[in-house]
Amino acid sequence: MLFIFVILFSKTGIILKGHQSSHSSSLREDPVIGYTYIPNTKISGEDLKGEFPIFINKLGFREPDFNEYAVKSANKRVMILGDSFTFASGVREPFTDIIKSLFKKDIHKSVAVLNFGLPGFSTHNQIGVVKKYGYDIKPEIIVLAFYLGNDFRENLVPINDTKIINGYLVNNTVAWAG
Repeated sequence: MLFIFVILFSKTGIILKGHQSSHSSSLREDPVIGYTYIPNTKISGEDLKGEFPIFINKLGFREPDFNEYAVKSANKRVMILGDSFTFASGVREPFTDIIKSLFKKDIHKSVAVLNFGLPGFSTHNQIGVVKKYGYDIKPEIIVLAFYLGNDFRENLVPINDTKIINGYLVNNTVAWAG
């Protein structure tokens, strides 16, 4: 019975926008990953203290722009994959920033920690991120942040069954006709 509920719930056309309140065209389709935010834009997040800006880098993720030289010359490269928790929807400081600050305390190591989380991402999208950026970044460590609350459901929807409509992620082919 739970399995049937999960399948039905995953096919209900959920629009995934998280805690971001930005202009309606904030997402774009990507043939390898599925989707990313529009590169080099600013969206708004909101927490208990109010609204705050979230800057989207040139790759379409929440992260300052990667300095390619610094990333490639780092002793270790850590690629962190995930969904809204990794992206840090509704949070001013992603946990990836905390990890970076811990590595900065050790002056003998140069570690690049790269946040590749986006709201609504499934393992399908995350594999696409590794395929698209993994060869250039050459991470020694890949962390997959898997949230038990919804990631099983999101993995039931193939990457080609999602579409960006007016900047929003929709995973229901019936909704596309409307």
